[in-house]
Amino acid sequence: MSRVLEFARKNGFRVSQTSRGHLKFSGCGTVIYAPGTPGDFRSPLNTISKLRRALRNAQKEPAHVG
Repeated sequence: MSRVLEFARKNGFRVSQTSRGHLKFSGCGTVIYAPGTPGDFRSPLNTISKLRRALRNAQKEPAHVG
């Protein structure tokens, strides 16, 4: 999940944790919730995809990670 956090912060999202352990990404005029722990290997990739969609909808160019 560190890759997700790095991507989110590089692209201006604020990251916090809910009382139930989920991650809350705020930015680009939207809020995205994601699991705090990956259920499978696709979970971080799916979260990054959601963040990219939010950036695209806000007409920002996402910064790439590694």
